[in-house]
Amino acid sequence: TKNDTKEIKIINYITFPPNLTEIGENSFENFKTLKSIYFPSKLNKIGKMSFKGCSELSKINLSRSNLTSISMGCFVACKKLTEITFPNPKTDFKILDIAFAQCTNLPEINLPDNLIELGGYSFVGCTKLTKIYLNYRVIEKLKEKGDNYIWKAFDNCPNLKNVIIRCNDFITTDEIKKIESLFTINTILHSSTGPTLHTHKPIITYIDCKTKTVSTKIPSTVSAQIRKTVCDLPFIL
Repeated sequence: TKNDTKEIKIINYITFPPNLTEIGENSFENFKTLKSIYFPSKLNKIGKMSFKGCSELSKINLSRSNLTSISMGCFVACKKLTEITFPNPKTDFKILDIAFAQCTNLPEINLPDNLIELGGYSFVGCTKLTKIYLNYRVIEKLKEKGDNYIWKAFDNCPNLKNVIIRCNDFITTDEIKKIESLFTINTILHSSTGPTLHTHKPIITYIDCKTKTVSTKIPSTVSAQIRKTVCDLPFIL
């Protein structure tokens, strides 16, 4: 009944049963008081828009799950989300269209090393996003999807200033130029004279995880502690 639905939607915490393998589409859409979710290890699918509009949800820890993708719009408009921990499956991983769009408090993202698809506008409108961490091999995989995959994923992220790339092998100057040309962020700015398109490029930092050295292009905003933390994160050998 409508009254039952209204009561359910004031739930604060969810612990799914350990044998749960799938969460259906739109299952918890607009559960605006939901703050915490425990995802079980056997979970292998979350349907489209399952947690759309869960505006109090602050952390998503999928590390225990068996997911191989984040479905379209799965966590769109989770406006208090500040932390995402992705699973580390042995198979390829996908983040589909608008999966985390309009998560306006998300400060940084560590993309999984086995990522092969980054859907259109997957992080669009994450206005507080400042940093992305990823492995160079992810870029190699994503480039197969076309030259525009980066800006489509991060449009309207005006504060994205740093992209930190973990490398296991030497990268040539030509490769660096190609990578930097891909990171073009488009933002629509609104003013009294109407909307205008602003384009910027974040600073790209390269970290050699074999020698733990950082390129001379590293920005002063990235501390020595962050450099160490980034290299300590798992990466594909």
